[in-house]
Amino acid sequence: MLDNNTPFWFAGTAISFTRLYCETTVAGLYFFAMKGVKLPIACSVFPDELYEAPKSWAEGLSQSHTLQTSFPRADTSRLGGQPEFMTAEIRTALTFLR
Repeated sequence: MLDNNTPFWFAGTAISFTRLYCETTVAGLYFFAMKGVKLPIACSVFPDELYEAPKSWAEGLSQSHTLQTSFPRADTSRLGGQPEFMTAEIRTALTFLR
């Protein structure tokens, strides 16, 4: 809880953030809801992630197409050292988004 509130406390924006959150929630707008986004979504799922969000979450956010690719076991800490892997994934996503 402290990790979530500390940035607002130190920056002095906690009151304005709380007011914005309460006003939109009471109005039924749900400040953090992202339903109805009309952009296609492409995401990559890597093994051994701390939390793997279900595909249904991405599909529920986007009214357009959703591409989700899962990868075999890979060292995700060294993906920056594997440019061919990353460029292939980016090309796949951009081809899907066209």
